[in-house]
Amino acid sequence: MNEFCTICKEETNVPKARPVSERRFYVEAAGQLCRSCFYDSYHPDDKWNPDTPEDLASRAMSDIQTHDVFKNPWSKE
Repeated sequence: MNEFCTICKEETNVPKARPVSERRFYVEAAGQLCRSCFYDSYHPDDKWNPDTPEDLASRAMSDIQTHDVFKNPWSKE
């Protein structure tokens, strides 16, 4: 189950189980925001570009964490 944006109430792509330290668009004391509400709130004059280096890197890190590529296959954990 995913989190909902605290502003627009739309479902985000952030699982509820994901720690807040690993989330994008999480605002302390406000909660989880969707991408649109985050950019509307914090960058209202900027035109949002989903292909900025930051967004590309974030999506890559999210994919990496999802697929456990850093997990040691020989680890006994």
